Amino acid sequence: MIICEYGFDIPDKKNPTYSNVEDDFYRWIPAEFRKTEEDHMLTLRKNLKTGEFELLKNLFVSNTQSIILKTKDLQEVLNKANELWNYYHSKWAKERREPDIACKHKVGEMSDFCMLYQKAKAEMKAQIKEIVESDK
Repeated sequence: MIICEYGFDIPDKKNPTYSNVEDDFYRWIPAEFRKTEEDHMLTLRKNLKTGEFELLKNLFVSNTQSIILKTKDLQEVLNKANELWNYYHSKWAKERREPDIACKHKVGEMSDFCMLYQKAKAEMKAQIKEIVESDK
């Protein structure tokens, strides 16, 4: 999946220090790993105060969160998330999944939810409407 960094810029209403958008890479780990570590969900969020993306484990039994990577580089955090997904899940999935990549904000290399694309699309629609109405 292509993930746009600008999608993380909207604050959470309950906790405005963090982004409203969070991306879960997986929601559990296979039983074979639960013998040595706590079952968890892997989540990406953005700390809006520091501008850093945070990759965290939401631990189910202890009901805590553990930040495993903080960086301003979205691709770096996506690389770590891809690595962890493959470590835990590629065996049962019998393949590695297509890696998540950061949006490049241009056609063919952008997220469907790219905020820059959505803004440009809205501006283009307004310009087309203006041209159509001026031709009447």
